[in-house]
Amino acid sequence: MKTPGQRSPNPGALPNTPRNGGINSALTASMHTANMETLRTVKTYKTAIGEAKRVFFDKKIHEIASSNKRPWDLMSWIKKKTLSSIETISYESQACNTLLSLWNALHCSYNSVADRPVNTNILNDIPQSNVIEWPPFSRQEFKDAIAKCSTSSMSGPDHVSWKHLKPIIANDKCLEKIVYIANACIVHETWPPQFKAATSVVIPKPNKKSYNTPKSF
Repeated sequence: MKTPGQRSPNPGALPNTPRNGGINSALTASMHTANMETLRTVKTYKTAIGEAKRVFFDKKIHEIASSNKRPWDLMSWIKKKTLSSIETISYESQACNTLLSLWNALHCSYNSVADRPVNTNILNDIPQSNVIEWPPFSRQEFKDAIAKCSTSSMSGPDHVSWKHLKPIIANDKCLEKIVYIANACIVHETWPPQFKAATSVVIPKPNKKSYNTPKSF
């Protein structure tokens, strides 16, 4: 019988008798060892993952810095910066609430000297050199230029990116037509309007205290 104040034994535990008194201790030690092994395994796994990530990203950063020299390719590794909902870009004390006003603010901030008159007479003091004809583009020259372009860069208004153009120029007939167009632009001294259209992406500069001015982008 159970005396007053005595706790009921745990049905799942072995009774602590002289015969099996060491069993509970052995089980506890075994469970503790297993837990420690699990912790070591998890720590080793996390360390290996961290080391693999470090080696991978160090290699990619070195490749971008030394080979294609396109640091903006790293932008795909970070998340889009979410601006404060109460922060509005202002220009000349006016909030840019429309796309037209925002474009005007950015354009005037970065092209403020576009309409400033320039005295070109200073060019007259520069010794004139003989006119040199522009040599025509070759197929290999075009291939080498396209090979350096990143396949992850954004496409323009025509939605044709470098990853689309590279397989196209692999075909000799297509490459011949493209090189012909490039050489025709030089011969006729013209640059078609289609080549002048571009898609601009406004990217916020990092570590700015405020993003309510065009200069923060």
